[in-house]
Amino acid sequence: MLRLFLPLYIILILFAVIFISAVFFLPTLYLHSALLDYEDQVTKGTFYLIEEKLQGLNYQQQLQVINGLQEDFGYPLHLLKLNDPLIDEKNWKIILSGGSIQLDIDDADYNIKKLPDSDTVIAIAFSESNAENAHKQAMGTFNLVKQKLFAQPREKWPDIIHKLQPYFGFPINLIENNALSGELLSTLANDNELNQRFESGKIIHIDGSDYEYYIQKLKEYPYILQAGPIKPPIAVILSFLAGLFLLFFLGLAITLFLWIRPLWQSINELTNASDNFGQGKLDSRVNIKSRAALGNLASQFNAMAERINCLITGHRDLTNAVSHELRTPITRMRFALEMLEKTNEKTDKKTKQRYLDGLNVDVNDLEDLVNELLNFARFEQAKPLPDLETIELLPWLEDIIEHARGYAGNLKIYCVNNNVPIAHKIRCSPRYLARVIHNLLRNACKYSQHEISIILELTEKGTLIHIDDDGVGIPKKDRPLIFEPFSRLDESRSRLSGGHGLGLAIAKKIIDTHNGCITIDDSPIGGARFSISLPK
Repeated sequence: MLRLFLPLYIILILFAVIFISAVFFLPTLYLHSALLDYEDQVTKGTFYLIEEKLQGLNYQQQLQVINGLQEDFGYPLHLLKLNDPLIDEKNWKIILSGGSIQLDIDDADYNIKKLPDSDTVIAIAFSESNAENAHKQAMGTFNLVKQKLFAQPREKWPDIIHKLQPYFGFPINLIENNALSGELLSTLANDNELNQRFESGKIIHIDGSDYEYYIQKLKEYPYILQAGPIKPPIAVILSFLAGLFLLFFLGLAITLFLWIRPLWQSINELTNASDNFGQGKLDSRVNIKSRAALGNLASQFNAMAERINCLITGHRDLTNAVSHELRTPITRMRFALEMLEKTNEKTDKKTKQRYLDGLNVDVNDLEDLVNELLNFARFEQAKPLPDLETIELLPWLEDIIEHARGYAGNLKIYCVNNNVPIAHKIRCSPRYLARVIHNLLRNACKYSQHEISIILELTEKGTLIHIDDDGVGIPKKDRPLIFEPFSRLDESRSRLSGGHGLGLAIAKKIIDTHNGCITIDDSPIGGARFSISLPK
């Protein structure tokens, strides 16, 4: 489960860290930048008009002009000398290079700028807008513009406004009383207090849908002085935040898609493979990388499919083999019964007894086959053996060899100990492991010519038991088949050959339940070598 969701957790955590960092830091930086641009925009024209009045005057004369203008401004105006301690060295460099700065001095926001070709620095207070502050904030700028207008005949006013426009960071217009935009007229009509201030000649601030305006009615003239539209910084910030949240959801959608897409592909691959497998295509496998989220599930499915395929194939082969094995004794029994039916009292008793003896042999043969099949089926389940014991290997093996000499006839059986301690112990099922050794020894007796050797070795992995014979050996091409049920390399099915071809298959199953392995190789004495490897 952790492997499935770990990539998603990592991606979401990284995405959350990046987004939270962006939400906390980017708006602050962006708002600061937007406020700087906004303050520079709304004071740009005011600075120009003040610079125009101060041009060519000495400091004292400039100070007198500023004091005279102060009456027309709702917020303080100041003249600062170079290197005034209120401003640090870094900001002085910005001012001297022609730029403007914003500083908080005595709880008031000031926009500060140096006059061109002069050592004079102007500081204009700046504040956020509300009903009265809007009037105070804009009255100085509006008074300067009106001074320019009132100094000239009325017919020149449009030309004066046109010439001033490039020096302002926002549009300024002289509008006839009946030419105010519908949006502004609607705002005034819906706000009685705001309309009264407007009619009294106050400068009013109006927030539009996306922009803000400053307007003042010129009482003695049929005109309205309008500044705007001006895009407020809050609108920029809201647009920025909207874009940020849009990017958040887009990034989240992309993140989920990147996580779900390979998962969906893996699920689709598993679904197709299981459908194909269910339709009888037993070679269907899932092609999913082990590093994928469903890699373990895919590996388990493939292992299960391989196991089922082997079981079905083995079941089919076993059914065919069992049918073949049963057919021979049944045929002999049917023949014997037919012959017995034809016998009568005159028939030789010895002949009758011979047929009865043959029937007994065939019944015993069938019983042996059924027992072997039951044993094979038991070990086919690959369950752990219940009767594991710790035994001393050498005495136990000597008893088996001594017993084997009884059915070995003239064949010589000897044991070679390659440095295995006398007290060396193994954990096994003595009864079933003895069955394996006896099975291998009987096979060796069947094909050996003179001798059989049993060799013991110790390795880093465990204990090795080699059983060598000096017979004809087993061809390499036949070795993979030797442990298959009902496998006989000599193709002989007569009673003289013996067995049902299940001995080695059962032996392998027993060794498998011991977590060991059994292999075939060439014997040093000329025949076949069967090697049993038991783990520590």
